[in-house]
Amino acid sequence: MTNKQGEAVAQKTARYTPGPWVQGEDIDNPELITSPIKNDGAYYYVAQVWDQDDENEYQANARLITQAPNLLKAGMTLLATIRAEKTRGCWTQEEADLDAAIHKATGEE
Repeated sequence: MTNKQGEAVAQKTARYTPGPWVQGEDIDNPELITSPIKNDGAYYYVAQVWDQDDENEYQANARLITQAPNLLKAGMTLLATIRAEKTRGCWTQEEADLDAAIHKATGEE
């Protein structure tokens, strides 16, 4: 499965705000995670990351959250590749873990 196919699968099953998600686009509220989900130039709020007296942790959390759509898409692509390549015997536990994480992320538990 190509990256484009993985993106199509992720968007088809999406119950979340599509990516990309970015941090700091709202200058007045740099803690906000936003997404330009429409082509109108506006950004829409996805999440807010609070500074808990540790700027490094705050920034690390923001980076992780902004990459959630990309990580989901990559996981879906990898899972489809594992299944298509018939390498399931080699990745049994990893495949199950990845499948469970994708189901939780997409609300299909």
